[in-house]
Amino acid sequence: MAISRYNGKTNSMVFCPLSFSCCAIALVLQIFEIKHRVQIEDWAAIMDTIGPLSWVSVILVVITIFLNVIAINIRKTNN
Repeated sequence: MAISRYNGKTNSMVFCPLSFSCCAIALVLQIFEIKHRVQIEDWAAIMDTIGPLSWVSVILVVITIFLNVIAINIRKTNN
């Protein structure tokens, strides 16, 4: 949103903290899902999904940081 909606008039930097917040919420919800699976003792599901889940979490954080750096650079160069 910060990249696509930048027009010089609006404060597009509001979207960067919002982006990090959405990323954090997604990761917290995944932790709650793992906690639920531990409570119901679904060990097979945890063992099957924890590897890809950890990589997807890293990818989510890296993409979020990358896009926010781009948005910040666009804002800085156009001001």
